[in-house]
Amino acid sequence: MSQFVISDFDSVPNVRELLWPVLDVLRNANSAVSVAEIREALIKSNSALPEALSLFQQRASRVRQDLSKMKLAKMIGRGVWAVTDLGLVITENEAIAQWDTFQHEHGGWIKGTPKLETLGDAIHWTYANLARASYAIDHHLTNYRDDDICYRIRLRLFNGLRSGTMSIRSLYDDERYRLSAERICVYCGAGGPLTLDHLVSRKCGGSDSPDNLVYACKSCNSSKRDSDLIVWYLKRNQFPPLSVLRRYLKLCMEWCSEQGLLDEPMDGFSSNDIPFRVDFLPLKFPQPSQLHW
Repeated sequence: MSQFVISDFDSVPNVRELLWPVLDVLRNANSAVSVAEIREALIKSNSALPEALSLFQQRASRVRQDLSKMKLAKMIGRGVWAVTDLGLVITENEAIAQWDTFQHEHGGWIKGTPKLETLGDAIHWTYANLARASYAIDHHLTNYRDDDICYRIRLRLFNGLRSGTMSIRSLYDDERYRLSAERICVYCGAGGPLTLDHLVSRKCGGSDSPDNLVYACKSCNSSKRDSDLIVWYLKRNQFPPLSVLRRYLKLCMEWCSEQGLLDEPMDGFSSNDIPFRVDFLPLKFPQPSQLHW
């Protein structure tokens, strides 16, 4: 049920392999470069399969964040990047060695919450918590501390998503699960007459695609209306079912990746600019005994 198997595409370079190509694009540019221009330059020199493009973009986004933290590149505007003076003079071997050291120094925590600096960090951390909750429920745990594997799963997945060595599975898996599951309201679990609801409302920018459509009872549909999913559950003093939260996070991840926003800093970011309330993502989950699919 949990469906948290990680998809890896051998044809897509990992973050370490992409580090120098991304920096090289910035070094060879005569001026600042947009995320789209970086992506196009990388794709031209890479044989990534079309179906792996989303993973490719996620890894390239992680590289830009790491280059910024290593003071080799900087974001000078939304989705616009430039090389720093240090980035111009560093060699490829020096850059890779510095990245290896950086990863070693920033990956030591297990049970604590890391500093979440970007939109991608917040989405990845929430999804990693979701994977931890899924494991705990599947193994009938009432408290995460009952099994340290819960924390190791979260750590491994979060670091993997950040580094680009792991990826969130596509919405195809959610569709397959929905077809085999009992037809009930995804919000409250009620049966009876159901309607189709936009998980992300059209008023907020949600599409009419099947990925964004869910079954809802008339009561929940009427109550939620154009509200953001997370905000709506907060007002009800409830935590979303994991299945609907997982779909919401995948839509959010997909949209932010396509818009080149995964490396946008959380500080000062306004969720009014996107269809999702990233500022309300549940960074802490209730104990597994209080959760359900």
